[in-house]
Order: sequence, then structure tokens, then C-alpha cells
Amino acid sequence: MDIPQEIDDYILESIEYSLGLLSTIGKYKGFEMFGVFENDYFDLVVLAKSSMNAQAVKKFIEENQKLALECGNLLTRCTKWEKECSLYDHGVEALMEFGNEAIEKAK
Repeated sequence: MDIPQEIDDYILESIEYSLGLLSTIGKYKGFEMFGVFENDYFDLVVLAKSSMNAQAVKKFIEENQKLALECGNLLTRCTKWEKECSLYDHGVEALMEFGNEAIEKAK
């Protein structure tokens, strides 16, 4: 999935800020050891992005587990209500039969 450049820039700036790095790697370009800084920088960015992804996946899994638990609770309640409705229907049918028999006997 490709993300817009503005969002990618925002993520990189957030990571740089969180890690206490300079706001742009461009400030290192004058240094002789730029390649070393660049590699370290990009390693940190990859590590930070991986960490952010792992946190998002962990949160997703936790939310899924909560939803699964709630679905189980709702299913249990639904089953209970279905039994109650069935008992109610049988009770109504029995009362109707009793009422019909009473009418027949009265005739």
C-alpha cells in the first residue's frame, strides 16, 4: 500500500522527534561520515516503523479478542433468549388449547 508523501514525511518527522534526531538528515550532508549517519538513521527509522507496526498489530489483536469475547457473550444471551421465547410460545400454545377445550366443554 502506497501512502501519500505528506503522511510519510509526517511519520518520519515524528520518528525523528521521538528519537531526538535532527529534523532532517540533510543537515548531515556536509559531513565526511554521511554514509555512516545515513545508515544509522535509516536503521533507526526502519526499527521505529517496525515498532509502530508491531504496536498497531498488537492493538488490533487486543481489540479483536475483546470483540470475540463480546460476540461470545451476545451468543450466550441470544441462546438464552431463544429458549425463553420457545418456552413462552409453548406456554401460549398450551393456554390456547386449554381455552379451546374449556369452550368445547362449555358448549
